[in-house]
Amino acid sequence: MGETQPPLPLLPLVLDDVPAGLGEMLVQEGVPFRSRRREPLAGRFVLFDSRRTFPEAASHGQTWIDVDRLRAEPDGDPFAKAADWRSARFEWHVDNFTLAEEIARVDRRALRRRVLGRLRRLVEEAGGIWLAVSAYPFPYRSAFHFRIDYDEYDPNDFDATLRAIAGRERCTSHFVNGANYESIDEAWARLRGLDVGSHGYWHHTYRTASENTQNIRRGIEVVRRAGIEPRGFIAPHGRFSLALNSVMTELGISHSGEFGAAYDELPLRPAPGGPLQIPVHPVCLGLFLDAAERGADQAPAAVDARRRVAAEAAGDYFDRLIRDRYRSGEPIFLYGHPTRRLGRYPDVLRGVLRTADSLAAVWKTNASDWVDWWQARRRLRLKVTRDAEQL
Repeated sequence: MGETQPPLPLLPLVLDDVPAGLGEMLVQEGVPFRSRRREPLAGRFVLFDSRRTFPEAASHGQTWIDVDRLRAEPDGDPFAKAADWRSARFEWHVDNFTLAEEIARVDRRALRRRVLGRLRRLVEEAGGIWLAVSAYPFPYRSAFHFRIDYDEYDPNDFDATLRAIAGRERCTSHFVNGANYESIDEAWARLRGLDVGSHGYWHHTYRTASENTQNIRRGIEVVRRAGIEPRGFIAPHGRFSLALNSVMTELGISHSGEFGAAYDELPLRPAPGGPLQIPVHPVCLGLFLDAAERGADQAPAAVDARRRVAAEAAGDYFDRLIRDRYRSGEPIFLYGHPTRRLGRYPDVLRGVLRTADSLAAVWKTNASDWVDWWQARRRLRLKVTRDAEQL
C-alpha cells in the first residue's frame, strides 16, 4: 500500500497567474497567499483565471478555484476597475455646504469588500477557511493619523497649527513644500524631531516624468538641507498617475498618499515594489471654507461669518466621521493645511485630536511608523493545516 499523503495546507492560498489587483487586495485583507510562479508550494486551494491560463493537473487533494467567477458584477469587471487609476470630480453635501474635490474614480474599499466577499464564499463552500491578520497591531481595532500639508507659509498660522497639536505630535506627519519653506529657518527648527516628508519643490504635479522627477528630487533636497531626512512624499493637489508612481519608485520614495489614487481605504501599492499609498479621507477643512466663500454676499464681514459657520460644521463632520470609522474598525486617516485653514481655526484640529483621544482602542501613529508596521505585517508567514477536527 502506498504511503498516506499529508493533508495539504488550507492556507496560504496559492495564486496561479491571477490579476495583480487580487493579490494586493489579499495583502490589504491580511489573508495569507503565495504566488505559484515564485514559490512552488503545495496548497489545497489554487486560484487561477480561466481568461489567462488553463489549470494544470491538480495534485492529490487540491481544489482549483476560477477567479473569473468573481467578475460577475453588474457594472463591469472588478479587476479592470482595480487597474483604473483615473480620477474624477466628486461632491459631498454636508449641512448647507457643497464640497468638491477630484478623487479616485474607483471606490477601492467597496471594490475590495465585494471581490473578497465572493472569494471567501467560494473558499468556504469548497471546505476551506478564511483567516486574516489584523490591519492593526494588538490590541487596536483602528488607527488614527493626521497629515498636515504645508503649501504656503504664514508664521501665525504655522505657529497656531503646531500649538494645536502640542502633546499629540506622535500621531501627525508633516509634508513640506520646498519653494515656500526653503528659507524659513524658524519653521524647520520647529519641525525637527517630527515625522517630516516632502511636498515637492513647486506646488504642482506635472505631466512629464522628467519634470516630476526634478520637482520631487529638488523638494527632497530642501528637506535634507534643513537637517531632516524626509520619509515619504505627497503629490501637490492629491494628483496621481502610474507615471508619477514610477517616478516615486525610481527615487526610492517609501510612501505617499494621493486621494487621486485611493481614499478611505487600507494602504496599498499601485505597482509592485513602488511606494505604499496611505489613503486619507479626501474632505478637509479647506473644502468647507472654500464652500463658504462661494456664497452670494461677498462683503468681508459676511464671508468671515460664513467661514466661522463652515469651520463649526467641519468640526462636527470630523467628529461623526471619526466615531463612525472607529465603530466599523476602519482606519481614520485625515489631512489638512495650516495656512488660512487649520491655523485660522485651530479648534477644529484640537477637536479632531480630542475625539481620537476619547476612543480607547485606536492606535495613534504617524505615516512612517504605519509603513514600518505594514511592512512587518506583510512579512508574516502563516500556514494553516487541518488535523482531524483541529486547525
